[in-house]
Amino acid sequence: MSENSARGVAFVVESTYGTERLGLQILAAITEEEDFDVWLYRLDSIDEAELIRQMEKTKPDIIAYSAMTYEHNALHSLNKKLKSGLGFISIFGGPHYTFNPEEIHAHEQIDIVCVGEGERAFRAFLRCVKKGEDYSSISNLSVRCGNSVKKNPVAPLIDNLDEVPFANRRIVPLDEKGHRHLGRTRAMMIGRGCPYQCTYCFNASYNQIYGRNSRRVVRWRSVGNVISEMVAIKNASTIDYLSIDDDAINLLPNDYIYEFCERYKREVSIPFSAQFRANLIDEGIVKALNDAGMQWANCGIETGDEFVANNLLKRRLTSQQIINTFRIFDKYGIKSFSQNMIGLPVEDPVGDALKTIALNIKAKVRY
Repeated sequence: MSENSARGVAFVVESTYGTERLGLQILAAITEEEDFDVWLYRLDSIDEAELIRQMEKTKPDIIAYSAMTYEHNALHSLNKKLKSGLGFISIFGGPHYTFNPEEIHAHEQIDIVCVGEGERAFRAFLRCVKKGEDYSSISNLSVRCGNSVKKNPVAPLIDNLDEVPFANRRIVPLDEKGHRHLGRTRAMMIGRGCPYQCTYCFNASYNQIYGRNSRRVVRWRSVGNVISEMVAIKNASTIDYLSIDDDAINLLPNDYIYEFCERYKREVSIPFSAQFRANLIDEGIVKALNDAGMQWANCGIETGDEFVANNLLKRRLTSQQIINTFRIFDKYGIKSFSQNMIGLPVEDPVGDALKTIALNIKAKVRY
């Protein structure tokens, strides 16, 4: 394909679930920066026959699928049907394919699987497609080459997150007020990564993929970069809340958070929510975030049995730290909500569930 013949990239997901899929939206921003047209199709909002008809009309050069594990079967089925009548490159990424890249061997209609952070790999891939160059050696990609698959090593994690473009908000319109519990909400991430090894979370396995090839696991954008995106969101539309979706905002350095709070209150001033780890709680940080506009806070409890928490789930925290965290939230009038798991593989799952309920009550969790 000549450089002037590039038509576009169609992104396909099962759903956006009334929120945003920031990874995909960042890739869409990169796609536009590389001068490709962008389309987004959500399988829960368009009839399959109509989707295929639109694909036949637009004839995208690339169809990029992103999936969590329970979504992947529908995407495989659609891709097989599209491959029977259209000529395009199919690339699959997202959590499911990061942890199951062998899917490319089971489904011959998959041309490429991307593992881990995709921003650099996807940009390099787009540039190769645009220029008609070989893309089979790009890091993070497993590429079908005839009857074989070439699996490339993962590149180090992106250390300077300021190089990542702002998410494309246009392709995921805001839901009408009331569709989410906080109203018209936009999602944001300040940092990436978590060093903990909780057994139910993807982070432990994700960090193993990268091994020792990255300088650090926990990384964050500059305060100026974050505030710039938030101001852009504020100026683009009327929203009720910003949801800061970092695994735990208190993984960020304290001095960073204080600087962020000062600028956020002055330049953004929209109510927001954030997530925390109880063993890292600092009342001064919570107060500063509340003063800046944090009205909701989330913290994982998961189980009320401390032995289960630290031996089965590898949480590395105590029930008292959880209680103290929610009491601090309550002290500053912050609406709190917790995350909990029911039906854990323990000797007495009902008893464990009752302990979890009791800990939520003792901690005075609001939601």
